[in-house]
Amino acid sequence: MGLERRCHRTGCCAGGRTLYAGTESGCIRCYRLPLTGEFQEYRCFSTAVLRLCMGSEGTLLFATSADGAIATFDAKERDPMRMPRRDQGEKLSWADEVFISKADFDDKKQRMSDLEGQVHDVKMQNEYNLRLKDAAMNDRVRELTEKHAAEAEVAEAARVALQQEKGQQQASYEEKLKDAAEHQQAQLSALDDQFQSKLLAEADRYEELSREKEALNESWDEQNRQLLAQHEQLLEEEAADMVDQAQQEKEEAEQEAEKARRQMELDVDEEIEQLKSNYEARLAAEQETGLRLRGELGLLKKRVGGFQGQAEELQAQLQRMHDLEASLHKDIEGLEAEVLQQKTEAAAQAESAARAAKAFSAAENRLESAAAETAELQQKIGDLQQQLAPFEGRVQAANADTKARDKELGTVRAEKDKLQVKVKDLELKVKAARREAETSSAALRTAQRAKKWASPQC
Repeated sequence: MGLERRCHRTGCCAGGRTLYAGTESGCIRCYRLPLTGEFQEYRCFSTAVLRLCMGSEGTLLFATSADGAIATFDAKERDPMRMPRRDQGEKLSWADEVFISKADFDDKKQRMSDLEGQVHDVKMQNEYNLRLKDAAMNDRVRELTEKHAAEAEVAEAARVALQQEKGQQQASYEEKLKDAAEHQQAQLSALDDQFQSKLLAEADRYEELSREKEALNESWDEQNRQLLAQHEQLLEEEAADMVDQAQQEKEEAEQEAEKARRQMELDVDEEIEQLKSNYEARLAAEQETGLRLRGELGLLKKRVGGFQGQAEELQAQLQRMHDLEASLHKDIEGLEAEVLQQKTEAAAQAESAARAAKAFSAAENRLESAAAETAELQQKIGDLQQQLAPFEGRVQAANADTKARDKELGTVRAEKDKLQVKVKDLELKVKAARREAETSSAALRTAQRAKKWASPQC
């Protein structure tokens, strides 16, 4: 029959209309005879079914498995001819009369009275909660208004004080920067003029000494030539008998010339050493002046660092104003959340009132005596809605207050933008002072390089 599982144990019931089979997977299968290939399968074991046995009466089926388990099945056969048909039951008609007992009627009346009491309690509780929340919201709004006014006054006073202090410091720093720039320019001009004059004087002196040296060399060469000429003339006149004397005189003359040359070289070396010591002393003085200018430049850098510290302090004050603005926004968001919660509660109360009205309408259809009480409850609901109207007015007033605070925050932001612009101006001035200091340092380095270049030439 092409079964997916292998059936190795089979058994048949007493009536002979059903065939039972056990599979290796632990299932029991039921086949209708004659066989058609269709079956119903029931899982009862986790291992293979070993034995199947029908009871003596043919109503119980016993099965055992390889793990020692025993299962019992109710194997009664049903005659399809004797089973009631569903269409016969569908032909029965429904009853047209419905009976209600007095106890159910009394329960309905008691339920109505309980609902009225619950509605009254809910109404009183809602009125009490509304009064409490109204008072709490008024206190909260008043507290936030006073707090905001005090913080606004403190911020305005701080802003005015900071503006005055900034103006004073700005004027003072501008005056100091101007004085420092003028003093530095005057010192640089004086040093430049002094250095140029010294450089020209030393160049003139060097040229004069060079000319004197050339004149001495020419004089010595002339004297040497004259002595040689005289010596040659003496040698020619007294060549025969004055050889030894001429040689001696020649040697003496050469020794004298050597001494004169050595003396002249010593004099020139002493003059050069003296000039060198003078130039070294002047160079040390110029280096000391350069160190002093570097110290003044360091002071200027410290002042510029002070300016940066003040700019950072102004940035910290701006950050504090940002934090204050964030806290105000948080308070406003809290108020908006409370207002939204109040609206949600009011909507829930309106929904509960609507459900109560529907319940009373249904009761009015059944009991005519409850009509007057339902009308009274609707009147009370209308009164509750009228009482909610002032609260909505207060919510609108709170929204208007929130808009006013937003305008004040816009004013604070505008003041903040102005302070940022002023801080940027101060930063530009500090950068300009730095550029002037760097220009002065570059001029000083140029002067030092010119001195170093002039020293080897001297």
